[in-house]
Amino acid sequence: MSAAVFDAVGEGELPPTLDALEAALGEALPALGRFASTPQDPEWHAEGDVRIHTGMVLDELARTLDPVPKGAARAELIFGALLHDYAKPWTTREAELGGKLRVVAPRHEAKGRSALAPLLLGLMPFPSVLRVLGMVGSHHEPKLLALKSRPPGEVKRLSRRAEPQQLLALERADMRGRVCPDLPKQLEHLDLYELMAEEYSPAGWTKDWAEAALLAAGRRSEAVQDFVYGEAIRLAEAGRLTSPAELGYLAHQHGRDDPPELVITVAPSGAGKTRLCRAVLEPRGFERVSLDDAREELTGDVSDQTANGQARQLAKSRLKAALRPGRKVVWDATSLRRELRAMIVQVGLDYGALVTFAVIWQRPEDYAKGNRARADAVPDSVLRRQLDGLEWPEADEAHRIVHLDGKLQVLGVEGSILGAAPWGLPERAA
Repeated sequence: MSAAVFDAVGEGELPPTLDALEAALGEALPALGRFASTPQDPEWHAEGDVRIHTGMVLDELARTLDPVPKGAARAELIFGALLHDYAKPWTTREAELGGKLRVVAPRHEAKGRSALAPLLLGLMPFPSVLRVLGMVGSHHEPKLLALKSRPPGEVKRLSRRAEPQQLLALERADMRGRVCPDLPKQLEHLDLYELMAEEYSPAGWTKDWAEAALLAAGRRSEAVQDFVYGEAIRLAEAGRLTSPAELGYLAHQHGRDDPPELVITVAPSGAGKTRLCRAVLEPRGFERVSLDDAREELTGDVSDQTANGQARQLAKSRLKAALRPGRKVVWDATSLRRELRAMIVQVGLDYGALVTFAVIWQRPEDYAKGNRARADAVPDSVLRRQLDGLEWPEADEAHRIVHLDGKLQVLGVEGSILGAAPWGLPERAA
């Protein structure tokens, strides 16, 4: 399906009602058809099932769209409202909370974001894909930040995962599109978050840091520029830098040399990770460290999972040995879970490396096709488990994220000052 539906929604040619959107998108987004059979907690959602709630959220959002210009911005909000509870059909269950049996959907935000990522590719322009996923994956966080009085860095970090004004618009519609006893209190939390966002993460807050990073790096390489910028943002979010004027020392952390570089591939089996390493990164001086190679060396079988722990330790030791003298390395693995990525990212940070994720996006059926074409294809059941367990990367996990399609064309780059396609790769035509 092309982006025609997205365009029609943005221009007002397709009404933002659940019936109209489900009729247009139900084949591409199959979980929409399960909303009506997915219950919700009768106290938190007295209005009824997920379909009723989603329809009410869309109606509430439609009442507030007048100031939003027609086009992508309007369509993004409508798609965010339509899909914010996309994972509830398979995450909803009963659980005892405070001695009472409740209907819950744990982590449905993150699971919905990850499930939708490959499905939205091609349904809208790529920048809009990222913004819609940001709304889906983070739509509960504004209230939690306000309720728990989180530090300013957390507000900054959230603003990189999702645009604050879009989150506010979605969450106000989400709250008003339900029947619950504490609605006024929930709306107060959103008002407080709005004040926090205005104070700590105003629109374009990273621009000053980017300008300071360019000034500090001078005419040095893109790797130095992006390292200074990425480290500055990371340290600002951690509360360790408070002003762009403080970041100059980062440009001299490695003397006159470029920083070491660590690229971490993120994609299921058969997506083209090793092809990226062999055809693109190794010719540019990257040393490949592979979990598959470590497994084969230890067990004689690349698919043998019995020695995963040993294979990971062997590969990590090789990674450290390459980063220690300041070289460029690519970690060739699926890297599907955030906690596993975080361990490898930390190794890179420990050695002062510029850390980049290379994420390969494809539709689920294309992942399956690519896997079957491999000499060492994994069973279809394994690939399905990989896709079910995939935790799609977010902007705050690494200095940079390079998003690629199955042909290794660049869809977009996050965390780079100039935003240019790296490693000589072509940009995908819009």
